[in-house]
Formats: sequence, C-alpha cells, structure tokens
Amino acid sequence: MVEELAFAGIRDAENIATCLNGYDQTAYPECSPWSFTRFYLPHAFDVGYRDR
Repeated sequence: MVEELAFAGIRDAENIATCLNGYDQTAYPECSPWSFTRFYLPHAFDVGYRDR
C-alpha cells in the first residue's frame, strides 16, 4: 500500500534545498551516473553548480 503524505508547499530555504538536493541525488536517465542537475543544466554543472 502506498502511504499518502500531505504537502504543505515550499515554505523556506531549507525546503528548497531539500527539494533541489533530490534532483542532485536522482539519476537521469534512470540507472545512469548522471543526476537531473547534470542532465538538464550541463553548463551550470560543469562550472560547479550543485545544491549541496
């Protein structure tokens, strides 16, 4: 069974950091060594952009 979680929205910088960190930690395409950040923002990634 899937647990339903309430979403109150992004309310502060900590919420944004948590959300963006998910993009840095999630592989895209699936099973590749690349993160969403690297795939969708390659130029920013190449110059050091990370959520961390």
